[in-house]
Amino acid sequence: MPEEIVIVRHGLCTGNAADHASRKGNHCLFTPEIRHQKSCEWPLLPLGIWQSQEAGRKIRDSISKNFDHYVTSDILRATETAKHLGFGEIVWEIDPLLREREWGGLENLPYPERNKFFEESKISPTEDSIDWKPPKGQSMIDVVCKMRIFLQSIQQRFSGKKVLIVTHGAPVQAMRVLQNGIDHKGYV
Repeated sequence: MPEEIVIVRHGLCTGNAADHASRKGNHCLFTPEIRHQKSCEWPLLPLGIWQSQEAGRKIRDSISKNFDHYVTSDILRATETAKHLGFGEIVWEIDPLLREREWGGLENLPYPERNKFFEESKISPTEDSIDWKPPKGQSMIDVVCKMRIFLQSIQQRFSGKKVLIVTHGAPVQAMRVLQNGIDHKGYV
C-alpha cells in the first residue's frame, strides 16, 4: 500500500464552466466550439490554471514538497493541471483508468437540450443511482470498477511510496465510494 496518496481534481476548464453556468440557467457558454469539441480536449481556463497553481502550492506547503510517483489522467484538462501544480520537471505517468466518466456526448449539450433528449427518449435523467448509465456512456459502477483496478495497481506498484494523482470528479467520487465501503443502497 502506498504510504500516502494525494488526489487532485483538475482545475476549471471550458466545458465544465459551460456546464456549471447551464445548471444555473445561463446556456451561452455552450458555444459551437464547445458543443462540437470532444470533452477530452477541453482546456483549462485562466481560473483553472490559477486553481492548479494554488493547489500545488498548498500541497507543497502542507503535505509534501515532492512525491515518489506522479500519475495523471490522459485527458487535456488533467495533464494541464498536472503541469501547473508546479512540481518542476518531473515525469508524470499517464493512466487512462483515471479518465472522467463517459457521458456519451451529453456533456456537450446545455441542460434544456439534455432534458429534452431524456424526455423524447423516455429515459430517466436520474443521475443518483450508481447503476444509471447515459446512452453510450458509463454508469458510476463502471467508474468504481475502473478505480478499483487503478487502486489495486498502485497498491502493488507503489508500496510504501508517496503518490500524487490528478484526475476528474467522477473518479474522485468513485475512490470515496471504495474508501468508505459504500454499497448500492448507501450511494446517493
